[in-house]
Amino acid sequence: QTSVREEVEAYGAKTYWIDTCYRKFYYYLDRVGMSENVEKIRDLVENMYTNRYLAHVTCHWNQLLSDQAYRTYAGAKEENFFYSYVEPFMREGGKEGRVVVIISDGLRYECGRELMDNLELDEKCDGSLDLMLSVLPSETTLGMAALLPHEEIRVDENLNIYADGLPCGNSLLERQRILQRTVPRSACYDFDRVRNAKQAEVRQMFQDKDLVYIYQNQIDSRGEGQRSENEVFHACQEAMGEIQEMIRRLTGYISNTRYLVTGDHGFIYKREKLEESDKIAVDALHPGYKNKRFLLSKPLPGLFR
Repeated sequence: QTSVREEVEAYGAKTYWIDTCYRKFYYYLDRVGMSENVEKIRDLVENMYTNRYLAHVTCHWNQLLSDQAYRTYAGAKEENFFYSYVEPFMREGGKEGRVVVIISDGLRYECGRELMDNLELDEKCDGSLDLMLSVLPSETTLGMAALLPHEEIRVDENLNIYADGLPCGNSLLERQRILQRTVPRSACYDFDRVRNAKQAEVRQMFQDKDLVYIYQNQIDSRGEGQRSENEVFHACQEAMGEIQEMIRRLTGYISNTRYLVTGDHGFIYKREKLEESDKIAVDALHPGYKNKRFLLSKPLPGLFR
């Protein structure tokens, strides 16, 4: 039986390509439309992705991932992002090394890999790619908190999150307060605010800043809505293009050259709707907090390891 570390490395090396191909298939299918011949191909793709890939990989992960496996995982973890990536990158740049961190909500690894490939087409780009094990549940509020500097994150039964005692919800002000406790000359901005600002405004926003976190909410906002969830792969493509444009814009406007791009969590998506048989009953768990993707509950014997 493989370990969590081996599975993560296998995904980063080759398995990710399955998710990329599935995403690309539906991205282009939605653009050209459905014909009778394409229907047969779609059914084949859906069957292979669901039954030969997702069913296998989710079952395997459920068997592998336990509290102990997570605690002893030796690879990169999202909860260590600031001290493993941001702080060393800032030290490396010295006094002139302002770092801009672009966090795209829902930017999963395979999209990050495509983004890296696109960025490397620019001969001036000198980049590298790494992957991290996300927090659980892989949810926006908790993932965003994990990317900030902290020693301890506390989550209560209602999904209220605290980083070293400070509340950390979906508020930019709360995130900025936590960030500035470690890096006083820092700021948190909404992606669209920076993208729509004039050059003089951008220069003012970044003036005297050693670190700036920019939050993009393109993928997750479309994927979460019932009416727009089928647009999630289009949102991935748009998000990658927007990030590239943001990097070019900031490089031109303020001569910034040091960027970190990451996501707060990934996602699993299949076009076919889930059957009732694919779902589990949660009433017996008495969850303190639940939504359509996860629940928070005290473990019950025989249900969770």
